[in-house]
Amino acid sequence: LLGGVTGRLVLLREPRLSPRMEEILELEAQGCQPKEIADRLGMALPTVYTQLHRAVERLRCACSHDPTPESQVS
Repeated sequence: LLGGVTGRLVLLREPRLSPRMEEILELEAQGCQPKEIADRLGMALPTVYTQLHRAVERLRCACSHDPTPESQVS
């Protein structure tokens, strides 16, 4: 994936998200608030926040910003 003039976004490895993390992220993407997610899934609110944080960290770790300008990419 190209990240514009500043460089490339390089996928280092496929992020490993649990099915529950994917479910929580999907509900959040649909606009649900954490409290609503907790109620829907029968989870404690702190658990929802923990799962969201861990999912974002896994996704962040799976990508790295490569500072090589696009013009230097073969």
